[in-house]
This record gives sequence, C-alpha cells and structure tokens, in this order.
Amino acid sequence: MVLLTKIERLLRHRLANKKWRKNNPSYSKELYWKNIEKSRKNGRDNYHKDIEKNRKKSREQYYKHRERNLEYCREKRQNQEYKKWHREYKKIWEQKNKDKKSAYYKKWYVRNGKEYHKQWREKNKEILNQKRKEEYANNKELNSIYRRRSYLKNHQRNIIRCRKWREENKELFKKLAKLNNLRRQKLGYIDINIFQKLYEDNIKQFGTLTCILCFKPIEFGQDSIEHKIPVSRGGTNQYENLGIAHKICNIRKHNSTMGEWFGKQIKEKELWQIKT
Repeated sequence: MVLLTKIERLLRHRLANKKWRKNNPSYSKELYWKNIEKSRKNGRDNYHKDIEKNRKKSREQYYKHRERNLEYCREKRQNQEYKKWHREYKKIWEQKNKDKKSAYYKKWYVRNGKEYHKQWREKNKEILNQKRKEEYANNKELNSIYRRRSYLKNHQRNIIRCRKWREENKELFKKLAKLNNLRRQKLGYIDINIFQKLYEDNIKQFGTLTCILCFKPIEFGQDSIEHKIPVSRGGTNQYENLGIAHKICNIRKHNSTMGEWFGKQIKEKELWQIKT
C-alpha cells in the first residue's frame, strides 16, 4: 500500500470535482445557488476565527496575483464599465454600512493620517496656495472681521508678540520710528490750547469723554488723538481735523477716512448677521 500525503489527497479530490462538474453542469449550478447562503456564512465564520492570519494571507494572495497579472489589472482599471460599476457598488455599500465606514477611516487616520497629510501638502504646495488666494479674494470682508475680532479677544497676547518683535529687530524699529517722526515734524507739533479745546468740546457735546469712532465712553489712560483725514493721505494738525478716540479704535481705523470707517462698520454688521 502506498500512503498519500495530505497535499496529494487534496489535489486528487479537486481533480475529481472538476471532472464531475463538467459531466453534470446543471446539477452543480442548482446546488450552488441553493447552498450559497450557507457557504457564505461558513466562509465568514472561518475568516473571523483568526482575522489577523487570514488578513495577511488574503493580502499576500492579492499582491501575488497582481504581480503575475499586471497587464490584466491595468486593463481592468482603465475599463470605463468597470469604473462605473465600482463607483455604484461603493456608493451602495457606504449607504448601508455608514458605521463601518466611519470606524475604518478613524482607525486609518490614527495610524497614517498625520504622515499622509504632511506628504500630500509637500507635494501639492502650489495647489494649496492657489486655493487660499482664491478663498481670500472671494471673502476679504469676512476675513477682516474675523481678524479684528481675534485681535480684540487676544489683545494681551498680541502685545507680548509685538514686544518680542521689537527686541529682535531693534535696528529696523528705530529706522521706522525716525521716518514717522520726520513726517510728523513736517506738519508741526500740536499746541496745548488745541488739546484743551478738544477735550472741553468733547465733554460739552457728549456729557463725558467719548470716542468719535464707536461713540462709547473712554476710561482713564485709553484716550488718543485721532486724525479724521490721516497724515499719510494729506491730513493736518488743525483743530478741524482732530478728535478724541480709543487707542484700539484708532489702530483699527489705520489710514482710512471717517466715511470709509463708518461704511466698513455697517458692512461688518450686515455680514455678521448673515453669517450667524
């Protein structure tokens, strides 16, 4: 007697099954469709008993098949009918299995999310820069509102940041300060009588010291002299061009006129109401 190994027995069994299916094609199809649900359940149960081992095996088989049949795989992917079928199948599966989809993407992001995003950003810097420029151009007014609100919320942090910049760039800061002083000296200094008249007229008009730009009362140490027409746009130090305002409001106004300032304030309110 010749003893057969397990592999030889399996090969003989498979060959016998193939011969029998060729001789009885109709009967084999009927059995397949009758017992398809049982076979699927058994396959799933066997797969989930040792998931890690079976996953490794399936991946190895997939990569081996791909290496052997590269041309066939490329042709299949380029085929438009296959692409349409794959998209439809993916949509149906995602609609039925939303929980599985979200759990899979979360696990994948924890493992490979940060590295993948870094690599993608390095490769596609030009595309990101173009998108940012387009978004900024389409939403200039909203971006200005958000920046101003963030500046007011984080005022102390911005002061610390400015102090650090001044310490790191002392020479540049001195040059800018000299240019500003020269521009102010050309106009001349403001007389003390004009200062006194400004404060007195403001208190007579509003009852208390109030800001020209936001019409709110000014606390001690928060006042500043405001040029209605900025010096950079041809303004002067005469009484008619001067007023009293908060330091923050004066900084926010920058080099805009009074008409431009109040126009921006109205637009900001309208846009903020639409956004909220």
